[in-house]
Amino acid sequence: MRALALATEARLSYLVGVKEEERSAPPEAHPSTLTQRIPEAIAEPPSTALDPRVRLNAERSARVLVGDIELYFPAKVTQGQQQGNLYAVLRDELDRSRASFVERYGIDLENQHQIFYQTVVQQLCAGEASRLGPAPWART
Repeated sequence: MRALALATEARLSYLVGVKEEERSAPPEAHPSTLTQRIPEAIAEPPSTALDPRVRLNAERSARVLVGDIELYFPAKVTQGQQQGNLYAVLRDELDRSRASFVERYGIDLENQHQIFYQTVVQQLCAGEASRLGPAPWART
C-alpha cells in the first residue's frame, strides 16, 4: 500500500510540475492565425544552364537561318552593312528567320540566351551590334 501511495504522490507531483511549466510557457498559436513575420521575397532563379546538346543544335539552326539570309539576299546584306542599319534593310527576312527559330526552340530560350541575336551580330554584323540598328528583339 505504501508503494502505491508513493507512486501516486510521484505521479501527482510530476503532473503538477508539468502544469506549472505549461502555464509559464507562451501559448501556442493556432495554426490558422496569421503570423507577424513577413516571409522573404522569392528570388528569381538564376539563369538556368542550357543543356550543351540543345545549345549546339540551337546555334547550328541559327547559323543556317542567318546563312540563308546571306545566301538569298546578298545585295540587301551588303546594303545594310554599308549603311549600318541591317535590321531596317532586312526586317522581313530577319523577323521571319527569328520566328522560325523561336517556333523550334521557344521564346524563353531566345530571351535568356539570345542565340539567334548573337548569331546575327556575328555573321551579318562582323561582331558589331551597332551595325544591326534598332531591332525590337535586340539586346539592349
